[in-house]
Amino acid sequence: CDTPFFPDTLLHRLFQALSTRDAEIVFPVSGGHSHQAFLLCRTHLKDSLKKYLDSGQHQVLGWVQSHRHVAVSFPDGDDFFNVNTPEELARAEAHHAEMSR
Repeated sequence: CDTPFFPDTLLHRLFQALSTRDAEIVFPVSGGHSHQAFLLCRTHLKDSLKKYLDSGQHQVLGWVQSHRHVAVSFPDGDDFFNVNTPEELARAEAHHAEMSR
């Protein structure tokens, strides 16, 4: 529910970037913000991630920046719209109604 309108092409585009770019991690960027919660990474990084988390670190961006990473642009700023307040919920409901027409 936090990001209800992420694009249908998200997985395909991230996988394509991971497959074709010199990167270990790829994540979307939209509206001037990066969205590491939607990242894809190479499986060989699992030990690195475990070590990072075990050290008490929890900021995804810090771990991402310690590896070769690529940001994939998604031009529609509403693709990763967050719903965290009643006002944002109203905006999301209006956006959903518009999409359903």
